[in-house]
Amino acid sequence: LVLERVLLVEAAEEQRRQMEKVFKSILDYCLAHQQLCEVTEQALARRGAISRSDEEAVLEKRWGVDDPDAGQDDDDDGGELGGGMRPPRALTGKIAVKTAEFVEAFGHLREMLESTTSADLRSLTFRLDFSEFYSSSSAARP
Repeated sequence: LVLERVLLVEAAEEQRRQMEKVFKSILDYCLAHQQLCEVTEQALARRGAISRSDEEAVLEKRWGVDDPDAGQDDDDDGGELGGGMRPPRALTGKIAVKTAEFVEAFGHLREMLESTTSADLRSLTFRLDFSEFYSSSSAARP
């Protein structure tokens, strides 16, 4: 009974593996989001440093940049997160992929749990969607 409740019996192997896929997709998404935040914070810091040097130049009545390489980024990011502050397409694409992976894995898990004979897993179905968020969002999709 204990092994059944912690999904360590052969009959629950498929559900356990699907839960692991959901957990992995969540962790992958978090990593991609963290990378996007770090890149954004670095760009904001660079932008702030450039802004401060511009303000100092105005206060000292210096116009232009003394060092021709000042204000240029060492890494070529294709102009992203520069003056326009657009996030890098590679990272936003990665987040979109990880989001799609989660939606697919979670949707499959919900289907598996809804069709299970285990009372514990049916209860988990309710607990995962207690506010009916996922039910209403899947019903709204064509």
